[in-house]
Amino acid sequence: MRLTEEVVRADVAELLHLLPEEVRDADDLFEFGLDSIRLATLLERWRGAGAEIGFADLAERATLDHWLPLLLDEGRPVDTEGVLHRVSGRGDEPRLTAA
Repeated sequence: MRLTEEVVRADVAELLHLLPEEVRDADDLFEFGLDSIRLATLLERWRGAGAEIGFADLAERATLDHWLPLLLDEGRPVDTEGVLHRVSGRGDEPRLTAA
């Protein structure tokens, strides 16, 4: 399964017992009943579809406005070949560099 905006919206709606069209992009999903268990369920489902995202990324702001760019890879830096390598910095935090 490939993640799309429609798939993400439908997954959220399913767990919140809503119709997909009832979930708006700016809605705070915690106010609609999303909790940590449901969030973890979504996270595992989306990781199974190839998303590389963490619980904190989603919990930080529970809106589709925030989630969609992260889940659909629109908010991630990518080099021209789509590969990033993690290397350790010199006394600083690790940094990402292209291959």
